[in-house]
Amino acid sequence: MAAADRPLDELFRLADAGGLGISVGVLEGATHREENGRTIPVAEYAMHNEFGTSRIPPRPAFRTTADLRMDEWAGLLSDLLSGGVPAEQALTQVGGEAADSLREAIEDWATPPNAPSTIARKRSGRDNPLVNTGDLVDAVDFAIVRHG
Repeated sequence: MAAADRPLDELFRLADAGGLGISVGVLEGATHREENGRTIPVAEYAMHNEFGTSRIPPRPAFRTTADLRMDEWAGLLSDLLSGGVPAEQALTQVGGEAADSLREAIEDWATPPNAPSTIARKRSGRDNPLVNTGDLVDAVDFAIVRHG
């Protein structure tokens, strides 16, 4: 069976054999300060953008990137584990790749565009609908998690 043909759940079971897993995305603890001074968790801000609200259209950068890149990440994990790389080291490499992919997607996201009034209010002055202060990009990371 080719590395990329292995089911993703099988790959994660291989990595999990040592009690390890991986979490990729906006991790707990990152905060975003809104223009009104209110501080909210970046995960909340990310969720509002990912799924949309009554005032913000959905901009599914995380789901789209995962859908587009999951096979690539699975293949990398499979190749590393099959090549004898220890699970923690393999997950660290895959986590880094996944986090980089998510950051790149956020930086490049363009649709739907911001309203002109939103662009005028943005600190960055950029038209990128997911980048204003950089808090979202900066909050994307990965963590190796240990299962009990």
